[in-house]
Amino acid sequence: MDPDDYILKHGREALQHLIKEAFEPGVYLLTPALNDLTTGKLQALDTAMEKMAEITEKLRLDELSQENLLTIIANHTGHTPQAIKDRFLAIKDNLSKQQNINKAAAVLDKAMKMVSNGEFEKAKNIVDTKLPLSAIGDDIALPYFNYDKFMADAAKLNISVLKTGLDKLDAKAQICPGEFVVITARVRHGKSTLVYNIIMNASKIHPDKTFILFSHELPVHFIIARLTTIQAYKQHGTELNSKDDILLKLNERLADGTPSIPKIANEIIKELGKLGSEKRLMIIHEPEWNVSRIIELVRKVQADGCDVGGVFVDYLEMLPALDPTQSREQQVGQNAHQLRLMANQLNIPVICICQTNRECKAPTLEGLRYSGQIEQEASLVIGLFNENIEPEADIGDPDQNKKDVRVDIRILKNRNGEQGIIPARFFMRTGYLTTEDAIAITFQPCLSFKSC
Repeated sequence: MDPDDYILKHGREALQHLIKEAFEPGVYLLTPALNDLTTGKLQALDTAMEKMAEITEKLRLDELSQENLLTIIANHTGHTPQAIKDRFLAIKDNLSKQQNINKAAAVLDKAMKMVSNGEFEKAKNIVDTKLPLSAIGDDIALPYFNYDKFMADAAKLNISVLKTGLDKLDAKAQICPGEFVVITARVRHGKSTLVYNIIMNASKIHPDKTFILFSHELPVHFIIARLTTIQAYKQHGTELNSKDDILLKLNERLADGTPSIPKIANEIIKELGKLGSEKRLMIIHEPEWNVSRIIELVRKVQADGCDVGGVFVDYLEMLPALDPTQSREQQVGQNAHQLRLMANQLNIPVICICQTNRECKAPTLEGLRYSGQIEQEASLVIGLFNENIEPEADIGDPDQNKKDVRVDIRILKNRNGEQGIIPARFFMRTGYLTTEDAIAITFQPCLSFKSC
């Protein structure tokens, strides 16, 4: 079967399948002229994108899916994504105008036949109702605001706020569906640990939701070990060390065949397994996955009937580039843009970790690596500052990881509320973090955070 026919017959799933199975758009959209395409001949490229314009129109592909396809074409042909996008939009616009001309000709032909038969009223009616208006098309309603339609659509919206389980943070910063949230700090200040605490808290607060963690840094067993120490301390007050008590003993077995890890750790890991079996928790470690693969999986999870309560990405700078020819700043910015589009179009909150420049002691918006685009895309930026791990910190105890310390949760940007500092307690040995019973300092409002 011709690839184009296969796509049109089987729809969006076929399109995603062909991409996944290495039928890049440049391949399956232009099979006869593949050799011309790989050498970058413009005529072959135009033909490919003309076919793509026809297919995207028939499948009603959204903006995000189109951008992903255009990026793959750019990588395949050696052209820049922007050049490909500009040419594609021009071709699509011309195609749309030509389609309208063809529609108009067909309508006028029918009207003339009606006139010749004396059916003047019918001819007038078909011209008034069926003749396309310029490039808008005859099937697109003019988007005047309509109260009844707005309220009917609003009733279907999922606008439930994601609760982090950190009460003082939830009181000041709301994480809503469709928003792109950034968590930033220097190395070892607790960015990933904050995300782990939020995931475990949210899974209890929102038992009907599915939470997905994409870790491009740590493998799954490291994350499970850390989640276990957090829950052991939170639920039972038991201090476990993720390395000594869990990681180094995972492959050991006692005489009865049970794991040699502490019994409480084994029970918590079983609880995590139950969350997985109930389709409430997914932890994915696929370092080669780019944003397109992440989007594909999240769509599949939603198609499986799951109500995705939040997607977490650890972390932004480790995501593979969609366009390797771009500068590093452009690559990171494009990934941030794609994640924000995913949040908006799939109506889910996306929480992404990113690094703060090393020369910045405390997190600021200016201190975000490649800060310009990231700050623009984010609705909420949360900074984390743990002074106890700074080189000049003097805590008087060489075994500092056993202590609970103050950590500042800094709201650096907040479209839905105030900026300011929220004190929290961080139990560094276990990874447990809470804003309850924190050091007796209340929320400190702040109009802006100074530069590094």
